[in-house]
Amino acid sequence: QFIKDYKVRIERILPKVIEFFKVKFGDELVKIELGEKGTHYGNEGFSIQRPNIKFYFDFTKKKNDRNWSHLAKREVYKDLKSYFNLDVAYYGTPLEFEIYEMNWQRV
Repeated sequence: QFIKDYKVRIERILPKVIEFFKVKFGDELVKIELGEKGTHYGNEGFSIQRPNIKFYFDFTKKKNDRNWSHLAKREVYKDLKSYFNLDVAYYGTPLEFEIYEMNWQRV
């Protein structure tokens, strides 16, 4: 029951979460997709569709060799935890996010 209730709470604040990250990352964030991903909690014998936020970044304008996608992933995790009290690493949190980076390669 905790997971179901937590999912309802998360779904209510998702528009605020998405708007927050659009403002925070600005032009580097190309788009955000919201979908669902199935998961199974073995200890409870329970399956659920949980929200999955996909972040698509364009870091091609960054000049140095830093791993910007790794830094973005860390920032998203930290902001979800500190601003929205959503710890995706905590067992039973029905939320997931993925980071995608646009790479321009010569074909």
